[in-house]
Amino acid sequence: MAATKAGKSRNSAENSALAARLSREITGDILFDAFSRGRYATDASFYQIVPAGVVVPRSMDEALKALAICRDDGRIVTPRGGGTSQCGQTINEGIVVDFSKHLNRLVSLDVESRTCVVQPGIVLDDLNRQLKKHGLWFPVDVSTASRATIGGMAGNNSCGGRSLRYGTMRDNTLSMDAALADGTLLHFGEVPRDLARANSPDSGLSLFRDMLDLGEREADEIAARFPKVQRRVGGYNLDALVPRNAPNNLAHLLVGSEGTLAFTTQVELKLWPAIRNKVLGVCHFGGFYEAMDAAQHLVKLRPIAVELVDRTMIALGRDIAMFRPVIDATVRGDPDALLIVEFAEENHVDNLQKLKHLSELMSDLGFDWNRPQRKWGGVVDVVEPETQTAIADFRTSGLNVMMSMKQEGKPVSFVEDCAVPLPHLADYTERLNAIFAKHGTRGTMYAHASEGCLHVRPVLNLKLEKDVKAMRAIAEEAFSMVREYKGSHSGEHGDGLVRSEFHESMFGERIIADFKEVKQRFDPGQTLNPGKIVDPPKMDDRSLFRYSPDYRVGELKTALDWSAYPGAGGGFQGAIEMCNNNGACRKLEGGVMCPSYRATRNEKDVTRGRANTLRLAISGQLGPAALSSDEMMETLKLCVSCKACRHECPVGVDMAKMKIEVLAARAARHGLSLRDRLVGYLPRYAGLASRFAPIANWRNRSPLLRILFEKFAGISARRALPAFRRDVFAPDAEVFGPADGREVVLFADTFNRTYERENLDAALRVLVEAGYRIHIPQPADGRRPLCCGRTFLSAGLVDQAREELARLVATYSPFAARGVPIIGLEPSCLLTLRDELLSLRSDNDARAISAHALLFEEFLVREAEAGRLKLPLGAIAGQALVHGHCHQKSFGAFKPVEKALRLIPELKVEVIESSCCGMAGAFGYGADTYQASMEMAELSLLPAVRRADTDTIVVADGTSCRQQIKDGAAREAIHVARVLGMSLDKMKSTSANTKE
Repeated sequence: MAATKAGKSRNSAENSALAARLSREITGDILFDAFSRGRYATDASFYQIVPAGVVVPRSMDEALKALAICRDDGRIVTPRGGGTSQCGQTINEGIVVDFSKHLNRLVSLDVESRTCVVQPGIVLDDLNRQLKKHGLWFPVDVSTASRATIGGMAGNNSCGGRSLRYGTMRDNTLSMDAALADGTLLHFGEVPRDLARANSPDSGLSLFRDMLDLGEREADEIAARFPKVQRRVGGYNLDALVPRNAPNNLAHLLVGSEGTLAFTTQVELKLWPAIRNKVLGVCHFGGFYEAMDAAQHLVKLRPIAVELVDRTMIALGRDIAMFRPVIDATVRGDPDALLIVEFAEENHVDNLQKLKHLSELMSDLGFDWNRPQRKWGGVVDVVEPETQTAIADFRTSGLNVMMSMKQEGKPVSFVEDCAVPLPHLADYTERLNAIFAKHGTRGTMYAHASEGCLHVRPVLNLKLEKDVKAMRAIAEEAFSMVREYKGSHSGEHGDGLVRSEFHESMFGERIIADFKEVKQRFDPGQTLNPGKIVDPPKMDDRSLFRYSPDYRVGELKTALDWSAYPGAGGGFQGAIEMCNNNGACRKLEGGVMCPSYRATRNEKDVTRGRANTLRLAISGQLGPAALSSDEMMETLKLCVSCKACRHECPVGVDMAKMKIEVLAARAARHGLSLRDRLVGYLPRYAGLASRFAPIANWRNRSPLLRILFEKFAGISARRALPAFRRDVFAPDAEVFGPADGREVVLFADTFNRTYERENLDAALRVLVEAGYRIHIPQPADGRRPLCCGRTFLSAGLVDQAREELARLVATYSPFAARGVPIIGLEPSCLLTLRDELLSLRSDNDARAISAHALLFEEFLVREAEAGRLKLPLGAIAGQALVHGHCHQKSFGAFKPVEKALRLIPELKVEVIESSCCGMAGAFGYGADTYQASMEMAELSLLPAVRRADTDTIVVADGTSCRQQIKDGAAREAIHVARVLGMSLDKMKSTSANTKE
C-alpha cells in the first residue's frame, strides 16, 4: 500500500531498536510482540494490516513524545480509539497509538454555555454519564456509543441516529487542539477570513492562510461537486474553508480527516439539554419499497429519528436470546420492514399527540392492518421507557445482529454508507437489491431512513475470489447510481481503505488534487495514517484483507462440539471468526461483559482481542503451536469464563467455551500444573479431605504453608481457601417429602455438599415444606457423589469432565425421561447441564437432562407463577442486597432470583448493578490473578456491599461470589435458599406466638 511504497516499513532489528527507545522514554505500554501487534491489526472492517508496534501512552505528553520519536525514525503513526471503524481507518503498518486506555478525561465543563472539552480517548457513553447529572448530553449518538471514542468520532465525522435534529459530529465540534506531524501544537477553531484574531504561531497562521485561500480559490468547484445531503462525510471538508461559511471553523477541516492531518490532543464540544420525554411509533410495512417511500412523508412530522429494521434483522434478532423478548413485544404479524419513529418533545402530551398524528399519517398513506400485503401495516406505540431502551439496544446492535449469520458468507461493509435524497430512497433501494441479485447475492438493510442513509450490506464470502470480484462490481454500480441521485457515497462511517479509491469518480480530478494539496500542506512527510482519503490502495487489494489469499486453517482436533459453525476443527474456526471486531465487549457499564477489560482496559483482556488472537493462532499467523503457547495462555489468563459474551455479544462469541479448547490443547501438549491438578480433581479428593478436615485446612492457619502453596501451587498467600468440614451434606435417605408430592431431583453439587451444606439443608427444607417429593439419587456405581465436571473443564481436562457427566446422566436420565425437574443451587454447576453437557454429548438422555435442569429459584418462580407453590413464608422486614452470578445472567436465570426473594412478605430487594465478582471459581485464588480479581470486585460489587447497612441481608448464589464478598468486604453473603429458610422460621415463630 502507499505506506510501503513510501519506504516506511522496517526490519525486526530496527523495530527492536525503536521499541527500546520508546520504552526508555515512555512509561506507558510499548507492545511490539507478535500477539499484541496482531490484536491491533484489525478493526471492524474486513481489512488486516499488522503494525510494527503499539504505544499506549499514559499522558498526552507521552503521546506527543511517541509521535516525535516515530517521526525521527521515519515511521507512520496511526491514532486509535475504540478500533471500531468499519472502513479500515485505524489500521496501518507503522506505529499505532492507543488513546483509549488513559487519555479519556473530561477536561472541563461549562454547564451554562453548554460546552465541554475532552481528551480524544473518552468514550461517548462515559462522557454522557458524566454530563447526565447536569441535565446535558452530547447527542451524536452512534450505535457504538459504549466504546466509540470522541477522537474516533471526530476522525470519522460520525452522525448517529438522531442527526435529523442534532446534526453530525462536525456540527457539534467547536474547536480542536492538535499537533501537526512536525510537532507544532495548534488550536483549530473559528477564525475570521483575515485571521486578525487568530492566536497561533507564524507557522500555524501560514497554514491557516493557505487553507482559506484554497477554499476561496475552489469555492465554485466545491459547490458544484459536494453532494447537497447532510450525510456527506467523504474526503476532506473543504466546504468549511469557503468564504460563504465565514467566519470559518478550521476544526471542521480536521473533523472527518481520519487521523491523516493532525494528532488530536483535545476536542471542544457543543452540548444539548438531555432528552427528558420520548415516545416511539413502530411503523409496520408489508412491503419494503412502501416503507422506503413512506420515509419522506414521516419526517414531515418532525421526529428526531426514523430508523429502519428490515425482515432479515427481525429474523436474526429472534434467534438471539437478548433481543427475542422486545421483538415479541413490539413486532406485530410478519412485516417486511419496520420504521421506528422517535419523538422527543419537552411535553409528554405533545409526544402522545405526535403518535396520534403518526397513525393518522400512516392511514392517509393507505396503510391498515387489514389491507393486502403492499398496503398492510400500522403503528405500534411504545411509551414505556424500558421497552424503548430494549428497542434502542436492538437497533444499535444492527451490525452485530446482521453478522450473527453462522455461515461463511457475511454482510460486508463497503456500500453500507451511501446517502441519497429521501424522494429517491425507495427507487435507490429497489435498484440496489437488483444489483445484488445480478451478482448472485442478497443484502441486508437497516438504520437511518430519516436521512436516506441506510446501512446496506450484501452477503459475501471474501475468502473467495469470485465474491471479491462481485464486491468490486457492486461497489462500482452502486456508487454510479448514488452519483445519479446526487447523493454521497460516504454518509457516516468515513472513507478509510474501502471508499477512498472512489473519491475521484465522486468528486472529480480537481477536488482530488485539492485533497492531496491539503494532505501535503499538513503532513509533507506522510507520517500520519497515510493511505486514507489520499493515495489509497485498491479497495479489493486482497493482500490487505483479514482473509488474504493465503489464509488457511489446518484441521484441528477439538474437544467440544462446534458443529453449528463452518470451518476446521468441526466448526471451531467458524465460531472464532464470528467476531467482527465491532467491540461491544469494550463497554464499561451495563451487563457483565467483559469484566477483565473493565479492570485493565487492555485490548488483550477483552473478548475481541482474544478472538483475534485465536484466529491468528489457528491460521498459523503467530507461528507453530500458537494455540497452546505461553503467549496464548497469557492472552486468556484474565478470562474468568463468566460466559457474559455468550449472551451479551450480539454474534454470540463464547470465549469461555473457546478457553476450554485452549486449555485442553495446552494440557495435551504441556501437561498439568500442580494448581490445575488441585483445582481440577477437587471432586475426587474432596471426600477424603473432608474426613481429615483439620489437616486439610492447616494451610489456612499457617503463614509458612501459605507461602509454600503460593510458590509451588500458584495459590495466593493472601487468600484463605474454602474450609473443608467433616459434616458434609450426606443424607441417609434418597427420597424426602410426601409420597404424593410432585417429584423433583435435588442436585447436591461438590461445593455446597463439601463446604456449605447449610444451603442444601435449607433448599431441602423449603422443597419439603412446599410439598414436593425430593429425590437425591446416588450414583449407580456406588462410588463418589455426583459431579458436573466443572472443575475439570476449568483445567482443560475434558475427558475427565465427560466421565463425570456420564455418571450424572446415567443417574438422572430416568427422572428426566419422565419430566422430573432437576434442581441445583450452584449456578456454575447446574448450568453446566444446560451448556457444556450438550457440547460433550448430544444423545437423547443428555438433551432431556439439559431441558429439565433448573436453578432453585427458577423452579420456585415457575411453580409460583403456575399457582402451584404453597410455601408458608413469614415476613422479613428489611432489605436484601443481591449480587447475580455471571452464569445466571448469561442464561437469563437471574431475574428469578429477584422474583423468588420478592415472594417473602415485606422484604425489599435491591440488585447490585455489577459485573463479575472477580473470584470466578479458582481464578481469584491464583497468585498471578489475585490483583485482577480484586480490581474486578472493586468496580461495583464491593463498594455496594460496604455501603449496605449491617442489617441488610447480602445475597449471592455463587460459592465463589460469597467468598469474594467475605474476603473483600468482611460481610457474610448467603444463598437464596437460606433466606427462604429464614422466612419459614419467621412464619413458624409467628404462628407459635399466635398460639400462645
